[in-house]
Amino acid sequence: MLRATLVLLASTTLSAQNQEPALKLLQSAADIASAARPEIHVLALLHLGRAYSTIDNEKSVSYFRQAFAITASAPEESREALRGEVISALALKSLPDAIDLLRSTAEPATVLEQGSSAAENVITPILAASDFDKAGEVIGLIPETAAYPFRAATLLFEKLPKDDSRRSAVFGRALTAYKRRPSSDFTNLLWKHWQEVPREMADASAQAIVAVVQNNKDNSYSSNTDGDGKTVINNAQTTELSRLYTVLNALDPAKAKLIATANPAIKAASAEPPAEKKEESKEPEGLDSDDFVPPLSFMKFDGDMNAFQTRFTDWFKIAAKAEEALKLSDTSIPKAVSLASEITHVATRADALCKIARKGSAKDPETARSVFEKCMTAISDVKIPIDAIAPLLSAAEAAQALKLKEPAIEAFSKALVGVAEAYSQESNSEIQNIVLREYWPSVQAGRVIAYSAGKSLGPDAELLLREGQSIDVGDGITPDVRLVKTFTCIKSVSGSPGHGRNL
Repeated sequence: MLRATLVLLASTTLSAQNQEPALKLLQSAADIASAARPEIHVLALLHLGRAYSTIDNEKSVSYFRQAFAITASAPEESREALRGEVISALALKSLPDAIDLLRSTAEPATVLEQGSSAAENVITPILAASDFDKAGEVIGLIPETAAYPFRAATLLFEKLPKDDSRRSAVFGRALTAYKRRPSSDFTNLLWKHWQEVPREMADASAQAIVAVVQNNKDNSYSSNTDGDGKTVINNAQTTELSRLYTVLNALDPAKAKLIATANPAIKAASAEPPAEKKEESKEPEGLDSDDFVPPLSFMKFDGDMNAFQTRFTDWFKIAAKAEEALKLSDTSIPKAVSLASEITHVATRADALCKIARKGSAKDPETARSVFEKCMTAISDVKIPIDAIAPLLSAAEAAQALKLKEPAIEAFSKALVGVAEAYSQESNSEIQNIVLREYWPSVQAGRVIAYSAGKSLGPDAELLLREGQSIDVGDGITPDVRLVKTFTCIKSVSGSPGHGRNL
């Protein structure tokens, strides 16, 4: 069944003349998807929808709708997140269909792994077209029993012209929703825009938030200062009051003083703005990149936070030397190799050597091949398969740059062995992993390998179907993870890049 994992690798970067075999592989993957557990079946169909988005519009939408329908059979704890993923992807293809499915979602404001909700992702393109009434209509579709999409409402509020009367209406509906079902997202909306709404509305909002926070059973104040003397708030309720302090001090100074007297840290922290969302990378992380990433074994947490932090402190020092060596290769490959050879962490040393070989392939192929041999020797010294994933990916890219097809295929194949081991560890029944499998480190690594293999090898990546037959990832891993590892890169069937962790 590992063939199901790799069946799409040959179709990741295809031109018009080899699209037909790619479509056959996609159909084969679609057939296998039906045997996967519901959660993975949903993700597989979602990525099929993306893959067909530039090939067959009707088929693309059909796959998205099938994916949404199957979410009804998914585990309850992941159901709404899966629905949000499908709707968010569909919004980029067909807004009317995405809006239609949004009506059937119990919690459209559920924040997804990439940091936004289905509601936000649906109204964003609507706002880009300045269709404010349609955006308001979509927000109005949210049932009263669901969490209100405050962040989507904030996007609409901020897009509306400053003198537009609809701003007060949007803010007023948000206040009503907050009284029904409180959320710190409304506190952030008030914190940012209280001076842009009628004073009475701002005051009513501030009083409503204070009442909710102070009535909360866990309303104890908790704070300290870090090594730089910066105030650190350790309690959710205290954090909300610190956000609110500036507003309350302008609207109701007496109440603000009472709150600050109870805990001076609230006043000290009040000037800090809410954390902003960061734009996610649109390319698979680490792909065609000189970045050095921590080995997956570093991610393992055994409950000892001090040991965990020490491990990463050491890692950053190691990575800094690797980056220095790679930068040095621009002027002197021998000096870069000498510095890289001093790196104590063997996997990172191997990764640095592989990257140096790839970088030097254009200007000095002969020297680069020599460095490549050193890289492969270093990889053979890596004892933990999952730690070898990053250097093997770099080795495959270096081999391809040096026009060494067989070593490239071998490196990709060995990297998949590490991915299989990583997945086996992450799916251990003793570990409670509540994150969608789509975002597990092993799946992320599989995504990058799949995309890179397709991009580097084109149709020749299908050779990995044979190479990978001997990989055994244990029972319990039937078509599901094998599908998700490959479907995450499927969008590039049409030649467009993947979406990294956002897929």
